[in-house]
Amino acid sequence: MELDPGIQFVLSQLNQPSAPPSGGEVVRPSLDEFRVMFNNVSRLASGNVESIESIEDLEVQLVGRSLVVRAFIPEDCSRNAYGIFFHGGGFTHGSIESHHGVAAQLAVATRSKIYSVDYRLAPEAPFPAAVEDCVEATTAIIALSDENRSTPLFLAGDSAGGNLSLVTSIALNKDDPGRIGAQLLIYPVVTFEERPSVERFATGYFLTRDDLIYYRKCYLPDENSLQDPRVNVLLSPNLDVSPPTLIISADHDPLFDEAPFLKEALQGVGVSVEHAIFEGVIHGFVSMGAFTEKSKAALERCAEFLDRYLSAKS
Repeated sequence: MELDPGIQFVLSQLNQPSAPPSGGEVVRPSLDEFRVMFNNVSRLASGNVESIESIEDLEVQLVGRSLVVRAFIPEDCSRNAYGIFFHGGGFTHGSIESHHGVAAQLAVATRSKIYSVDYRLAPEAPFPAAVEDCVEATTAIIALSDENRSTPLFLAGDSAGGNLSLVTSIALNKDDPGRIGAQLLIYPVVTFEERPSVERFATGYFLTRDDLIYYRKCYLPDENSLQDPRVNVLLSPNLDVSPPTLIISADHDPLFDEAPFLKEALQGVGVSVEHAIFEGVIHGFVSMGAFTEKSKAALERCAEFLDRYLSAKS
């Protein structure tokens, strides 16, 4: 499938060779500098944020620490449900700033209040810090928003955030069956294994094989962590408590081959799964609404899924 014209333009800009300063070597940004750049560029690439009634930053108290959660309320907040969103960024970058537009657009598309979680990043805070933050933050948000326990809750996440959604939904549903009513996984990291799609799209498609190696080393400095079910969810003995799941894939993505393994594993334990493949797009396309209409289409697909799986509770 030929790449979407907007995605072609994005890649033409990303893949331009870097010109070194007069006679010197190319100066690479530090991780802190890259994080700032990623926040700014991603927020611009996601496009305009419209039809939002309010946006509020909340400080959520966890065990021995606190973190910021950004709450988005759309003008049409007619769904009797709310969502918690975990951003992507390879566990090393990304934030509520980089994914501000996506979280807002998800709120509008799903007609739901969305909480976006600013969890700790590696390498300063490697695994299991992000998992602990997401599980504890979800519990805190439930206490804050759902004291009567009557409102359905769904989780959502892209890339690294998809992995954190999987792990969090299992952790909460294991102790409180059905607490998480559905999850929306956008090109999720599932096992951290190098599958054939990593080789097919190793370079030139935004997310590279080298990126994946770097992220894994930062997030998982102990290789033994690859056998932890909070990393490779397919190893979880509690996979069957996962909620109905939508997986969104991009057909030109190194992580493309992760989705079929997840779908098969979930269906094998009786979990309802839908897998939507978007053609002509790359990893991160849902964050590129300023360049491709397929970003909006993917978020609308999320809303359709919630219509089916939360309708009985909404």
